[in-house]
Amino acid sequence: MGHMLHSTEIVLTLLFIMALISLFSKLVSIPSPIMMTLAGLGLSMIPAMPEIKLNPDQVFLLFLPPLLYTSGASTSWRDFRLHMRAIVTLATGLVIATSIAIAATAMYTIPGMTWPLALLLGAIISPPDAVAVTAIAKRLNLPKRIVVILEGESLMNDATSLVLFKLALSIILSGVFSWNTSVTEFVQMAGGGIAAGILIGFLAVKLRMPIDDPSVEVVLSLLTPYAAYLAAEFMHCSGILSVVACGLYVGWHLPSITSSQSRLVSYTIWEVISFILNNVIFLLIGLQLMHIVESIQMYRTEDLVLYTAITSLTMIAVRVVWVYFGAYTPHLLSKRVREQETKPPANWVLFVGWAGMRGVVSLAAAMAIPVTLNDGTPFPYRDLILFITFVAIIITIVIQGLSLGYIAKLLKIPKDESETMEERAARHHITATALQYLKIFEGSDYHHPTAIEALQTDYSLRLNALDNRDSSPYLSCIQSHQDLRRDLINLQRQELLNLRRNKKIGDEVMRKLIRELDFEEMHQRSPV
Repeated sequence: MGHMLHSTEIVLTLLFIMALISLFSKLVSIPSPIMMTLAGLGLSMIPAMPEIKLNPDQVFLLFLPPLLYTSGASTSWRDFRLHMRAIVTLATGLVIATSIAIAATAMYTIPGMTWPLALLLGAIISPPDAVAVTAIAKRLNLPKRIVVILEGESLMNDATSLVLFKLALSIILSGVFSWNTSVTEFVQMAGGGIAAGILIGFLAVKLRMPIDDPSVEVVLSLLTPYAAYLAAEFMHCSGILSVVACGLYVGWHLPSITSSQSRLVSYTIWEVISFILNNVIFLLIGLQLMHIVESIQMYRTEDLVLYTAITSLTMIAVRVVWVYFGAYTPHLLSKRVREQETKPPANWVLFVGWAGMRGVVSLAAAMAIPVTLNDGTPFPYRDLILFITFVAIIITIVIQGLSLGYIAKLLKIPKDESETMEERAARHHITATALQYLKIFEGSDYHHPTAIEALQTDYSLRLNALDNRDSSPYLSCIQSHQDLRRDLINLQRQELLNLRRNKKIGDEVMRKLIRELDFEEMHQRSPV
């Protein structure tokens, strides 16, 4: 009981610290993952701070499924498919190239490092992290093409790196290597994971279609990523790819199978869960500092600096070179690629090359290395691999993450306007469709004429504002209308509080009506 209470106190304290740091990160305009990592590093140096060790099993099972699921569900399948070639090139070719390059440099710089051990290190730190990339890149309002490629790469690359990880680990433990077995395992893990994710997504969609209870739907949506992950892992396939595929499938069908109330409730709950898990995971990364540092006391400081510097520089340099290679070589060699894809600007390519933050997947993989070999002897270089991985994560999250905004300005990366234009066109289309529908009832007794006229006035005002978006009296009128409606909502909310204070209404009635006003105010916040 005492241990459980102590653990509960630690969790609650971390959540409180996370909330404070999140508020501070907004004040200083620094991405929350970076602030959380730095705060974790600082907290780990406090002598009285209890040791909080990151459990790799908990990371893969508890944290990653919901985070990857929300990323997959919010990814546009249209855009993902459009940039599939670039995503696959980065998620497979770059991971393999980085792993080999890091393995070669590790063998050259670290005395006694064997090829399987060096490949193990390369596989661990080769994949950029989906959580880190998504959390930082979305704040910068980058061109859609860059965001889709970065997110797609980070969602798909774990299958390649984990296969390489398991391959290197099996060679170290057994001393046996087989190309045929490795290729078969990769195809099984990737293909089986995707198939399992689509199957679980299909079942989730079918199960949720007849349900009209927001609470039940939210519970089912929370269970879906864990079902996808566990189903794939049970079949010895990629649980990560399964969750991503499931998220993509469910995200595509979600608007057509759920009610508006269910979507509003689900969006809010998932937003809070993602906020907590995202921030806690980076806080935990920073908290591993002292535990990792204590494990490499037998190495000289200058050697550690050399190993981590060369490894990190190799990791960054290979990515920059590969991104240029992957972006322009297909355009030179393939007529079909030239016809179907626009050649990316050089500044965009360099930005993608720089945006390769590592994260919790690499750290969890390093911690998952066995402590001993099959014969009971200590696993060679385990502590050093863990330390190099940790430093690579810190360098990429802090240095690359902090500099992304400045790099975007330096390279003159334009702000993304395509989604705004697409959104405005969609608003215009659905508003015009609504007006056309209202005309059907003109002169009929099916609906009250006053109701039809009021709705026609409202939608006509919106359509005129969309047609004259830059400087228009209609737009000014719409803005005034929204401001006035918000004032009226606040007035009504205050009156409800007065009625309760004067004992004219009870709490239940007040909460019901305030909830209705809250939804009305949320509607008023949507842009024209």
